[in-house]
Amino acid sequence: MNERIGLWAELSQNGVALVTEAINKKLSVVICPLRDPKEEISLWLKSLGVKKVVYSDKKPDLESFSLSQSLPCAMGEEFSSIIRTSGTSGKPKSALIKYSAHAASAFAVNDYFSLTNKSTWALSVPLFHVSGLSIIFRTMLCGAKIIVAADPKSLKEAIEKGLTHLSLVPVQLKRLLDENVPLNKIDAVIVGGDALPTDLKNRALDAGISLFETYGLSETASMIWVKDSRQSLGKLLPHASMSISSDGEILVGGASLFSGYVLGKVLNPAKNPFPTGDVVGEKEIGKLKLISRKSNRIISGGENIQLEEIERIIKSHEAIIDCVVVGRADDYGQSPH
Repeated sequence: MNERIGLWAELSQNGVALVTEAINKKLSVVICPLRDPKEEISLWLKSLGVKKVVYSDKKPDLESFSLSQSLPCAMGEEFSSIIRTSGTSGKPKSALIKYSAHAASAFAVNDYFSLTNKSTWALSVPLFHVSGLSIIFRTMLCGAKIIVAADPKSLKEAIEKGLTHLSLVPVQLKRLLDENVPLNKIDAVIVGGDALPTDLKNRALDAGISLFETYGLSETASMIWVKDSRQSLGKLLPHASMSISSDGEILVGGASLFSGYVLGKVLNPAKNPFPTGDVVGEKEIGKLKLISRKSNRIISGGENIQLEEIERIIKSHEAIIDCVVVGRADDYGQSPH
């Protein structure tokens, strides 16, 4: 096994350069989740056998590590990344994703969105998320340009300069629509990371935006399913496989599937197909619509109830600002409250 190097990669030009260099040098890296408490990051890195952390911009306040602004010169057999993810539960896990998986995802996405060396993709999501890391792979493999947009102001400036592709989470899309930012000039506005509310989708389409809804996760090296919001059906990308279990859970596989979860020096290989924990209401792949997490399911009188589905209906009422539905034990097992 190659020595694991911790990467403290800020959302910046230096951060992009650091990750790109690590890919080219075929290193085995652990991407530090910069928003987590420093003490927790230190413990996590130590558990994975990391002894050296390389930083891109600001020197991190981490104890008991060799800190450096330069990567080692020795090249490994293949680039691999370890990303901290919740997996299929709320407990953080360490997902190992090899170069081949990252590349399979990038080539498929580039083909779908017609990315070329004349394209420009805005990077506005952190590099410790697979969504941010995947943008580096996509642009790197076809010679496209990246514009780093680390905050709302720089993102608006990047859009005004001219983009062809933009990845957002729903809250970012809402903010930009509220501020009347001209997103309709972009070839593809790609939304992921959370379910896209219907009213927000309609607002975007009414504004003439080329909107695309996506599904993917860290364990699949980013998106595997995409839907042009102007059309009725979505499409499973060719690098991936997908099926729906009898109880509505999404099962995934394919060339971009992660290698497994790492615990210390031990790799627990990924199941193939991999159970995502995501539950859908429609079993036709083209009509993929997430309802909730399987872990948020309760059973009442023998019937399965998805709490997030109830929340979604309650939130649709104009008098409701927000709500949370929880399961409470009763004579029927549990009931929603």
